[in-house]
Amino acid sequence: MAEEKRGWREVLASAAEGFLRLLFPPRCQACGAFCPEPLCSACLAQIERISLPVCHCCGLPLDPHAQHGNLCPECRRGRWFDLCRAACRYSGPLRLAIHKLKYAGRAQLARPLGEMIVAALRQGPQPGWTADRHYSPPPAPDIGRITAVVPVPLHPRRERERGFNQAELLAQHVAEQLSLPVLPHALRRTKDTASQVGLTLRQRQQNVRGAFEPGERGAIRGQTLLLIDDVCTTGSTLDECAKTLKRAGAEGVYAATVARQTLKLDLAELG
Repeated sequence: MAEEKRGWREVLASAAEGFLRLLFPPRCQACGAFCPEPLCSACLAQIERISLPVCHCCGLPLDPHAQHGNLCPECRRGRWFDLCRAACRYSGPLRLAIHKLKYAGRAQLARPLGEMIVAALRQGPQPGWTADRHYSPPPAPDIGRITAVVPVPLHPRRERERGFNQAELLAQHVAEQLSLPVLPHALRRTKDTASQVGLTLRQRQQNVRGAFEPGERGAIRGQTLLLIDDVCTTGSTLDECAKTLKRAGAEGVYAATVARQTLKLDLAELG
């Protein structure tokens, strides 16, 4: 009898979902066009993948017309993460999609955005630029070394207000595709930092300094971890997270985001 009731509930739930789809057909979360997927093919076609040349360490897109080495000025100073990669540039439909995920609770976007992260880790930046003697192709992340996925945490107050952590939603989809466990409590955000928007590089670094602490030292020790977030601008947040994880015993830390936003840096800041 219990199985029969459960069967009827599933049938009714399926019928109700179909009825709601008739009343409210699914739309693309970026442009609003009727589409069964969270992002339509037209919007996906407008999303700009990161292309060479990029900084070998942080993945920052470099000027293809300038002479430069393999590292951007900030990475020449040293980073805590071993390597960081972003899938696409933070613009157009992708920017809209990330805003909808973060601020409008459109959790269905986490799947296609997570797929973009995995594609970037597996495929690397787009080719199409001929390297010269000042630059060589960047190394690919050794995905086989990664043992677990860690989302960049929100402060508890902000997570309560939002109802979820978008980085954790992305991390779940990335981990599923890579057949890895998620460690959602490996890091804790103890400092309710101000928004990074509008801050300079040094202000961003100062803003997140000391903002994290390890949540599960036993789970971190000896692991090679993949940090996941939605957007990387200067890499300051990811670097502070990597520092915390390595000081807690992590063997290695990679980082990956859906998007990369470039910040015009004051040359005086870079020394």
